[in-house]
This record gives sequence, structure tokens and C-alpha cells, in this order.
Amino acid sequence: MYMIHRLLVVWGALAAICVAAAQAQDRLPVKIGPRDKSGVKRSEDKTDPQTKIEDAATEQERLRRQFDEFKLKLLRLAQTLENSTKPEDREKAKVLRQAIQKASAEGVETRFSSLIEMLRGGKSSVNTEQLQEILNENDELRKILREIIELLLKDDRDAELKRQIAEARRLLEELKNVIRKQELVLNKTILGRTKNQDLAKSQHNVREQTHDLVNPKSSKGKGKGKGKGDGKGKGKGDGKDSSGQGGQGGQQGQPSEGKSGQQQQQQQQPNQAQSQIKKQIEEAEKYQERAEDNLRKDNRKDAPEDEQAALDKLNQAKKALEDLLRQLREEEIERLLARLEARCRRMLALQIGVRDDTVALDKVIQDNPNSAPTRADQQASLQLSDREEEIIKEARAGLALLEAEGSAVAFAEVFSQVKDDMETVAVRLRKTDTGVVTVTIENQIIDTLKEMIEALKKARSDKKSQGGGGGGQGPDRLLDLVGEL
Repeated sequence: MYMIHRLLVVWGALAAICVAAAQAQDRLPVKIGPRDKSGVKRSEDKTDPQTKIEDAATEQERLRRQFDEFKLKLLRLAQTLENSTKPEDREKAKVLRQAIQKASAEGVETRFSSLIEMLRGGKSSVNTEQLQEILNENDELRKILREIIELLLKDDRDAELKRQIAEARRLLEELKNVIRKQELVLNKTILGRTKNQDLAKSQHNVREQTHDLVNPKSSKGKGKGKGKGDGKGKGKGDGKDSSGQGGQGGQQGQPSEGKSGQQQQQQQQPNQAQSQIKKQIEEAEKYQERAEDNLRKDNRKDAPEDEQAALDKLNQAKKALEDLLRQLREEEIERLLARLEARCRRMLALQIGVRDDTVALDKVIQDNPNSAPTRADQQASLQLSDREEEIIKEARAGLALLEAEGSAVAFAEVFSQVKDDMETVAVRLRKTDTGVVTVTIENQIIDTLKEMIEALKKARSDKKSQGGGGGGQGPDRLLDLVGEL
């Protein structure tokens, strides 16, 4: 948990850099005449353009130093995680190395230096082409920083949760099938209408299936050989505590022997709950073996007690597995809600920006002769439409998350509705329609996003108050950082 906290701090540092870079762009001297690059008049701004250039250069210099510090922290954390005994920490170290490598390959430090040199070149205030070059370079730098953030935020936990949930569901279905078959054998034993040898064979088949629940299928051949000898031979050949079976026998009885250590890492061996489930299934198999042994020896009267004990252990494992599956699903949903809230916050910030610039552009158009948009106004509106398309991409990604999860139907419907409204806004802006109707739709989108954020926060809070989530402070802290970004 300590390592995760440090990683989140680093994520936050980079998020701050990217936010500051965005703010720095707003400080760049984009006023090259009566209008800025978005087409909106800034006549009320009396600041000397050269002063703006110098301020922007100073800000970029500060950002460069901040990025250098961040990269150094990233390197130190990667080195620490690489030396960890935990496989998941070493995997995180690989991601950090990839982020460091990307920063170097993209020449982030060089880009910062280039921006600073261009801003301090002395001609930025009068050279329109150079000014556009500065803006383009700043946009490219922000894009690279975002890509680095996405790389750092890449989390395999979601994929691992899906794998664990799928595996738990598969095991649960197989376990239910074994329970049904064990109940059938018990009933036949009690009724006394089936020959002992036939019952022993049926019990042997159920025991093999029980064994396969927590052992690789390759051990099935070993299980078949178990029932061919007498009672003593059977017990010795069980393989639970025998080192003669190598990795397979060791996996069941002695997890630290043979190849079991490697298997545990590859299969991401279970937590305490999963270990308990495995133990209960193994204990059920022991009772099944005793019942089978009694039936082969025609000791029918003692068999039902062992069969019932096996059934009890299997039902205990079933309940524990259902509890584990519920816990995994709660964590999966908590992470989904956290990602959706973060996405809604990003969409809200972007949509407010588009709305404010739409209002400003409409004022410019209304001040024109006949309130007709100029070519510059049309170009500015097209840029606003492009920005709205970026928000639509966020909405589609959020909708894809909800559709993949399947249970949050209400949120999916709202996401779909807000996406449709965004598409309407994008079309209207492409036609340079910045009037009341367009702004009203934008305000409705903003209000809906705010409501969604509150609903998602409440949903997460409700789940935590019910003891769900299992995410600790990690997802919350990450959500805060992504929201800030």
C-alpha cells in the first residue's frame, strides 16, 4: 500500500505539470490583432504583448524544472519497485520505465527548452508565423504529457479482476455440479438399492471431479490410478502429500515445493479466502475417499456419514466462493464508478470551456455588421466544434465502459442522452450557430454532468457504507488526481 501511495503521488505530480502546461498556453500572447487565435476579441486586455511573452517563457522554465524533478522521482520509484519481492510491484516498475522511455524518446525536456528559446527570441510579439509555431509546439507538448499520464494510469487490475471473476464463476458452476452429484451418491447409498461396487465407482468419479476443481486437469490421470488398488494403495496414491508427483502433488499438499512457486506467480495465487476454499474442497475429497473405501469393502453403514461430511465441506466452499465472487464484483464496480466519475469531471471541465467560448464568440458575432459571422468567426466556431467532438469521444468511452459492465443501466441511458446532446452542439457549432439554443443545450449538458458526478459520488459512498469496494484509499486518491487533471 505504501508503494501504491508513492506511485499516486508521482501521478499527481505529472497531472499538475499537464494542468500547468494548459494554463501556460492560456498565458501565451495569442493576441495578434483585434482577435486571438480562437476568433474572440480581447480588446479589454491592455497588457503589453512582450510582457506576456516573458511571463510565458518564465512559466515554461518553471514547468521544465518541475518535469525534471518528476522524472527523477519516477526513476527512483521504478528502481525501488524493481527490487521488490512482489511480482505486481515489478510489473508497475516496467510501466514506469516505459513512461521514462517515452519521455526521452519524445524529447520532452528538449521541447520545453525549444519553447523557452522561441518565446525569448525577441520577435514573438510581431511574428505571426512564429507565434503559431509556439502554439503548435505547446499543443504537441501537452499531447505528449497526456500520453505519459495515460501510460502511468494504465492499470492491469481491471483485467485481473475480470479474470478472477470469470475463474470464480467457472469454479462455482463446477462446484455446484459436483455437489449435485455428491447428493445423488448419498441418496443412493441411503436407499440401498444400488450395489456397493457400483456406488464405490460413482463415488470415485465424483471424487475425481472434486480433485480437478483445485488441481490442473493434467493430474486427472493420477486420480484415475488412485482407485484401482486396495484401500491402502488408494490412500497412498492420493497425491495430496506425496512428493512423488512432483509439481502436481506439491501444489495440493505442499505449495512451496517443486514448480508450485512459479505456478503461484503465473496464476496469481489466491488470497486467504481462496486458500480457504481450496482447503475445504480438499477436505471434502478426503471424506469422499473414505466413503469410497468403505463401499469397496462393503462397509455400507459408515459410508453415508463420510458422504454427508464431504457434502457439508463442499457447501461451505460454495458459500465462501459466492462471498469471494461478490467481493470481487464490488471491487470491480467501485473501480468502474471511480473511472466514470473521473471521466465526467474531465467532460465537465471541457464542456464549460466550450460553453464559455461559445458565449464569447456569439458576442463577437453580434457586434459585427448585420450580426453576421466573419470568416474568422466561422473558423473559430469550427474549432469549438472540434473541441466538442473531443468531449464526445470521452462520452463514448464512458458509454463503452457502462455497456461492458452491463449492470449500471441508468447511468448508461444518461451517458447516451448527454452524448446525443453533445453531438447536436457539435453540428450547430459547425454551422456557426452560437446563439441561445446552442448555449442552452451546452448548459443542459453541464447540468447533467454535474448531476452525474453527484450520483456517482453517492453510489460510491453508499457502497462504502455497506462495506463494499475494497479499494481502500488508493482509488479515491487516484480519482482526485484524475479529477484535478
